[in-house]
Amino acid sequence: MSRQILSIDIRNTAIAAVVLSTGLKNNTIEACAHALIPVVAEDKEALPAAIQSLLEQLPVERPNVVVSLPPDQTICRTVAV
Repeated sequence: MSRQILSIDIRNTAIAAVVLSTGLKNNTIEACAHALIPVVAEDKEALPAAIQSLLEQLPVERPNVVVSLPPDQTICRTVAV
């Protein structure tokens, strides 16, 4: 039984994505795409529009999703409970 993985790499100026098909005997790259994020001051629709354009280019059917984010745009906290 194979599964589909959508890997998205979000950077400050562009987004890249790869669709992988994984199975018992092999892993295959099914598709890849790249989209630029327009640099407009405080445009909150730029990132969703770039993601939407990627998804329109890629053949995805209920994939598992892996996302990479730029380090200057993320916060990581470790909380001990």
